[in-house]
Amino acid sequence: MKVEGEDFGDVREARVEGKINSLTAPDFEKALEEAIQGDPKNLVVNLEGVNFLSSAGLRSILRIAKRLERQNRSIAFAGAQDLVAEVIHLSGVDRLFPLCATTQEARERLRA
Repeated sequence: MKVEGEDFGDVREARVEGKINSLTAPDFEKALEEAIQGDPKNLVVNLEGVNFLSSAGLRSILRIAKRLERQNRSIAFAGAQDLVAEVIHLSGVDRLFPLCATTQEARERLRA
């Protein structure tokens, strides 16, 4: 699992690659914690490169989202492959946070 970040104005994009499971979830959460440090107000998690997302990964996502919410910041997800999008949908996480087709769409939703 690998996470890289890039800033787009007031939005930081975290591009994630690999599997997010019980073994990699702690590193995933730590990488997202690092991504939310600093100036950008909101976070887009780009899931294009993620081919597996477990409940441990969902738990990490929810923890980061709570931290952002306490700071009046937002999170959105983009580019999830079908299986990953299905996990997000079945868990109901997409009812809490936007799940967008593209990172551009996610950035626009966070700026609205």
